[in-house]
Amino acid sequence: MSSNRSKKHRFSKSLKRKVLRLQGNLCFYCGSELNMTNADPHHKIPVSLGGLTVQENLVIVCRDCHNKIHSEEPPLILEQKKWGIFY
Repeated sequence: MSSNRSKKHRFSKSLKRKVLRLQGNLCFYCGSELNMTNADPHHKIPVSLGGLTVQENLVIVCRDCHNKIHSEEPPLILEQKKWGIFY
């Protein structure tokens, strides 16, 4: 993570591991298998809209899905997506 990111954006390894385990080590969006090195934490509600870095506001996604999420203009909020389907 870049050093200029706010502490509220940072994910502890233990939180990332916990959410990944709760998701069965699968990407929340596409269902691909993940591990700690190829998984990205993602805020359901963006920090810019008041979302917090807490378990209830996090999902773990693969890098491909994470890039797709953030390539949308404006970026989509989690509830606008369903497992494995981008629309």
